[in-house]
Parts: sequence; C-alpha cells; structure tokens
Amino acid sequence: RRSATASDLLQAEQSFRQALALDAGFARAYAGLCESYTLAFDRTRDSASAANADGACRRALALDGQAPDVERAYARLLIARGRSQEAIEIFERAIARAPDNADSLIGLARGYEAQQRAADAERAYRRAIEVEPGYWVAHNALGGFLFQRGRTQEAASSYRRVTALAPANVMGFNNLGAALQLSGNFDEAARAFERSLALAPTSDAYSNTGTMYYYMGRYLDAQQMLERATKAAPNDHALWGNLADIQRASTSRPQAEQSYRRAIALADEALRLNPEDAVSWAQLAYYRAQVG
Repeated sequence: RRSATASDLLQAEQSFRQALALDAGFARAYAGLCESYTLAFDRTRDSASAANADGACRRALALDGQAPDVERAYARLLIARGRSQEAIEIFERAIARAPDNADSLIGLARGYEAQQRAADAERAYRRAIEVEPGYWVAHNALGGFLFQRGRTQEAASSYRRVTALAPANVMGFNNLGAALQLSGNFDEAARAFERSLALAPTSDAYSNTGTMYYYMGRYLDAQQMLERATKAAPNDHALWGNLADIQRASTSRPQAEQSYRRAIALADEALRLNPEDAVSWAQLAYYRAQVG
C-alpha cells in the first residue's frame, strides 16, 4: 500500500532542504520535510525519522500553523504517532473549508482506518477518487485499504489504475504484484514484481518477491530476497519476521530465532512510538509465540 521508495524520500528531503536554504522561513518546506520523515517512519519504523518529523512539523506550525499543507502534514504525523482523533478533527476542518481536496479526504480516511471505522474510511477514499479521478495517489490509497481487508481482487483493480496513471511508479507495480499474489495469480504477480524491480530495487519488492517464492516452495530464493529486503530497510520488524518464517521453513532454526528476536525488539520500538498500531501488536504476539 506504499507509494514512495527510500530513494524518493531522500530526494524529497534534499529538495525541501534546498528550498529552506533559499528561504529559512518557508513553512511549506518544513511541512514537506515533516511529511517525508513521517513516510520514512511509516516505511521503516525508525525512531530517528519520527523525531525528525516532530521537529520539522513543530517548525512549520510555528511559522504558519493555518496553511493547509502544514495542517495536513501535522495531521498525518499525528496518525503515525497514534493520535488519530486529533488528526480526524484537523482533516474535518480542512474539508469543511475545501470539500474537493483529495489529499484531505485521504488523510481523513486514514484517520478513520486507525480507529477501525472501515465503512467511514472507504467512503472517504472513494470520495477522494470522485473529486480527483486522475490522481493516482487516491487510487493507491483505496487499493491499500482494500488490500488490508483481504479484498485483493478489488485492490488489484485499484493498483492497475495506479500503473495506468503513473507507469513509472515503482510502488504501483509492487502493490499490484502483492494483490495479485494473494489472489493466487502468481504468473501475473511475478511480472508485476519484475517490472517494479526493473524500475528500482526496493525493500517492498524484494520482500514480496521473496514471499511469492516462499509460497512456491523456493525457500533458498525466498531467503535471499528477504535478506536483501532487511538490508534495504533494517528497522522494519515485518521484514525480519518474514525472514524468520522462511529461515524456519528452510531448517535454519538458530538463524530463525535470531531474526524473530530482532523482529520483537523492532516491534516493541514501533509500538512505543504508536501504541494504536493493531497490526504491529498482532505481529509482535506472533513473533513472541515463535520463540516460546
């Protein structure tokens, strides 16, 4: 369900910092930094990214707390830090002022998701597509929502729309591959993953390709892919958990226990930063069960 690679985020950070070098009081550039760091935290659960996002958002708010871009960046950070109700209130006010802003509707939907208000979230995502049907981000967001609820064929349709609107989008093909994989369409999934890796190697593409190999019984290939994924995103507990599963299946049990324990430590840290993350709680329980 992700939309930005680590390389994208690094380039964004550099550009925002160049803008600030020209104008140190540019609130929207600090808001952009806040969003970049928030997305990095969402991808990797790195506590340093969370701290950087906090600092950038505080600076943006101090400079111009009423600017729409600043408000949205702050609200997205609140969701990432487990303060979804505050974020919802910010997005609701923004939508009252500008009801046809897709980004605010997507943010509101994500706030609803954090509160397990699935019907409200889906309505907001679909409204975002209605107001900006050519905005690939809205289709990607709806795809992620559907994917998380096991509606993988519907998710694949959304992700196909992403790849049509943004054919050079790495994560569009990666997300499409993941949805096709869980729908049982391994051949088309493999082609989507290959396209994603051809555009840019990412931890998500490595991880999803490894998971596909795992289901196909190609455990050595799967392990190699997950090892690459953990090198690309070393603070993502889900990648370490997946690697441990594959190591256990391929009889590398001592290695598997080490990887599960690494996943436990990282999940504990992620939940300290966002105790509302239900998925990480469930994954942490699974990791702990695997080590007894």
